[in-house]
Amino acid sequence: MLDHERLRTYAGNPWKDEQFVIASSRAVEELEPKGALRFAQSSWDMVIVDECHRMQPGGLLYKRVAILSKSTPHVLLLSATPARQHADAYLALLALLQPQAYRPGDAEAFASKLKAHDQVVDLLGRTREAAAAEAQALAAAWQQLFSADALLHGLAGALGTSDEASFATRRDALVAYVREHHQLDHRIIRHRRSVLARLSQASGVKGLDLSRRSGERVPFQPDARERSVRQALADYRAALIGHALGARRGKGRPAATLPPRLAHWLLQLELAAGADPLVLDRLLAMRAAVLEDPDEYAEYRARARPGETAAQVLRSDLSENEIAAHIAVSAACHADCEAEKAPLAALREAVAEWTKGTPARVAALIERLKAFWKENPQEKVLVFTGHGLAVKRLAAYLGEAFGEDAVETFGAHQDTLVREDAARRFRDDDDCPLLVCDPLGGEGRNFQFVSVVVHHDLPWSIAAVEQRIGRVDRIGRDGEVPSWLMVSSDGECLESAWAEILEHGVGVFGTSSSGLEFVCDELETRALEAALVSGAAGLRAIGPELAALIARERDSRDARADELFHEEAGAYAQAAELANGLESFAAPRDAVCRWIRGMGGSARRDEEPPRAFHLRTRFHQEPEAGVFSREVALERSALSFFSIGNGVIDRLLDDATAASWCAASSWRRQADLQLKRWEGVRVGYQLVLDLAPLASAGVPLDCLRRLLVVAPPRRSVVYVRGTDGGIEDDPAALSTLSPPFDPRRGDRALSLNASREVWSRPLLAGKVEQVVEWQDQVRRALAAARVHASARLPQERDQALAAFSARAASGLAVARAQASAATARFPAGHPEVLLAEQEALDEERQAQALTGALAGARLEIVSVAYVVVV
Repeated sequence: MLDHERLRTYAGNPWKDEQFVIASSRAVEELEPKGALRFAQSSWDMVIVDECHRMQPGGLLYKRVAILSKSTPHVLLLSATPARQHADAYLALLALLQPQAYRPGDAEAFASKLKAHDQVVDLLGRTREAAAAEAQALAAAWQQLFSADALLHGLAGALGTSDEASFATRRDALVAYVREHHQLDHRIIRHRRSVLARLSQASGVKGLDLSRRSGERVPFQPDARERSVRQALADYRAALIGHALGARRGKGRPAATLPPRLAHWLLQLELAAGADPLVLDRLLAMRAAVLEDPDEYAEYRARARPGETAAQVLRSDLSENEIAAHIAVSAACHADCEAEKAPLAALREAVAEWTKGTPARVAALIERLKAFWKENPQEKVLVFTGHGLAVKRLAAYLGEAFGEDAVETFGAHQDTLVREDAARRFRDDDDCPLLVCDPLGGEGRNFQFVSVVVHHDLPWSIAAVEQRIGRVDRIGRDGEVPSWLMVSSDGECLESAWAEILEHGVGVFGTSSSGLEFVCDELETRALEAALVSGAAGLRAIGPELAALIARERDSRDARADELFHEEAGAYAQAAELANGLESFAAPRDAVCRWIRGMGGSARRDEEPPRAFHLRTRFHQEPEAGVFSREVALERSALSFFSIGNGVIDRLLDDATAASWCAASSWRRQADLQLKRWEGVRVGYQLVLDLAPLASAGVPLDCLRRLLVVAPPRRSVVYVRGTDGGIEDDPAALSTLSPPFDPRRGDRALSLNASREVWSRPLLAGKVEQVVEWQDQVRRALAAARVHASARLPQERDQALAAFSARAASGLAVARAQASAATARFPAGHPEVLLAEQEALDEERQAQALTGALAGARLEIVSVAYVVVV
């Protein structure tokens, strides 16, 4: 893990020496020339860029990632922000993924493409909601919009001539085609929470209900000590700003523009005053040390990058290592002993007096918690503060009021294991209803079980507030997610005015701020400038402007497109069913141990806690110590976690896979008039594609969905008699055998899953002949099924090839027609012409690769069941 501070002290070249690297975007952006050259020359199999919207087109970070992406086969860009309203940023991101199709400089052509896509979205929405009476008008509109798409012309023509009975079917066929072929770009994969919730309702999959957010102000009246500190802080701020603006006027610079590092320093003092008096005291001591010996801190001043903007300085994407250094750099800048010595001394004196008592903010929080727990005993409460130094102090105050055992902490002051223990106790222990977090608690943790999120102090970052609430407001959490804002009742307090902006202008406590990231920098910078120069009144004065900025950014066009292009409730239900099955799977510990012993290994368990297992496969000399509990494995670094991915378990699975004779389930069916008795093996097989042609052609695997639409995996079944190993072909017998296992008709499971234990029981009872006979039957049946599959393969393959060839021919014709239309509309070399020609070539290459995948397909056995009819 690399941030700016770790890179400064790294011995060697991390981009070459390490196999996996997680680097902060700021660290990559601030690489010195030699480090940037090393970064550009590094080679990776995959590059993942989180919060990719931070890469401004033409910016340093974007350029460095662009260089890296050209030599990287796989690039994944992650963001919760739709860039639709910012065409230049949208185009820049797509250019990273497909530079041959998108050029960052061709913004005009891309804007035209976005406008054309808006027409597709509008018409698709009309079509989905239309009645049969509108069929002809819709058909004409589609044909006019896509004059070069012959296949769409045919679908639209069929829609125009449909009657009431056939309209729905033909409309759905047209909609499916448009979704498949006329998305803006298939590389954009986005599912909004609202879309997922709607799919959940349509498919019957539970657990994706959306929660509701609410905000409650918990006001407190500052005591005399705090009011004294606030006044001294305002005087100190006015002195520094007056000196800085006066100096800038003397140099001919705009009078109303604060130096970014000075604005950042003053902001840190405001945030510290909201967190805890001790935090403010520590920061002021740091500034006093700078004033005492400025030359001692020259190295920190030099680390302030020339030309940095306020938005860059205020960015909140810092690691805990970088935060302290970032604040120290600002503390060392714009320090003038003559201008601030007196106001700084007065401020420090007021803060020293404030540290002697319990802050009024904490007292108000304690009273609100008492009232809450009186009505809701033992409900969990998550408390956030913006400073790591404030965590222990706040926890101590709360522990004194509610008992030490009632409070846990989570922050940068703890190592990973201690943090995990604290989070686990907070979740599981009913006697621990409080968790106090610093900003680290707002990243990557899920606390859906929490009832209330408390903002003890507010960060000057919309994203940071969103992250806090997002720890509780997760997909699957329903009901209300309330936020408590601890805000001073003093209207002159900057924090009070900022809370109003967040609450009413941004609305972050009532709805998600996802999608606002492109304007957050501008909003936070403008708000801070107004607050520092003109105080709380100045910040409230620009509130309507900031609210209008947010309103313009919340555009509904992307949401509408997402809903129309991602209505796949059936596929979603199937995926959820599979995911639920995987989630519910748990390793049967005793069965694992028996299997290892039976395959020539050893398994034993300690008597003392944590009662670790010692498993050894027959291929290893020494056993491996571990547990089947992930929580225990995390607590004890010396223990492995026995699950898929562990060498012992993977070897166990290999053994199970190789032992085909015990890979069968087994069940019994009642006899009927057509079949009195039967015993044998039911073998299922399926056409499996050859993926080598796709790999050699360099086409993405997601193009397989085109093939699976026309040639979906179809499972065939044969029944092999246990008496002679022949394929059962008697219609009467097949009539009884063909229905799948159904307990409602009297079928009884002997073993629904592959289970060696079922077949080893006779062996343990000394009935070796029975086991050997059963093994022989299964082996003989599998051999007969493979011969049968070889005979059926040409027919299965030819049918799939015929269906796909017809579909591929029409798709290729459409792509070529679009290329011809683009050539006719634009001059040679125009990006639209190049894009259309490239898409036609891609279509042809994909069709050839998919045809090759089908031509090399094979029938493989996918299920075996031993069936007895009596």
